[in-house]
Amino acid sequence: MNDKKNTISTFIKTNMKYINASSEEEQKMLLYAVFSEIILSKKYFNHNSEIKSFLSRIDIEFKPYVFSSRTQIISRIIRVIQNSENDFRKECFIAIKNIVEVTQIEEEQKNKKDTKSKERKNSVDDIIELFGRK
Repeated sequence: MNDKKNTISTFIKTNMKYINASSEEEQKMLLYAVFSEIILSKKYFNHNSEIKSFLSRIDIEFKPYVFSSRTQIISRIIRVIQNSENDFRKECFIAIKNIVEVTQIEEEQKNKKDTKSKERKNSVDDIIELFGRK
């Protein structure tokens, strides 16, 4: 599962390099794919209200009922992207890149904490090691 997460972040970083050189249609297709993955994944947004705050940062506003369904959010985002200008698409790519990087840093910190807690021994570990499990 970690490979999939790294693949998404690598995909976004790779395509950010070519965003200025890409055609309008290629930019839109990349945004469709990346937004779909990010919105549907619980990794980036656990609650739909978090999606709402993220979209408001890039000036995308919908009525409250839209945020009850992630698929409905994606369909509306695709419609916005379809009618968007180049500057808006660049802004979207930057916002997506930022959210992916922040999530990646948070996961790395969480993994470090988990590793430290597993390394720390306690009295129960000592007893199990001493007598073994039966």
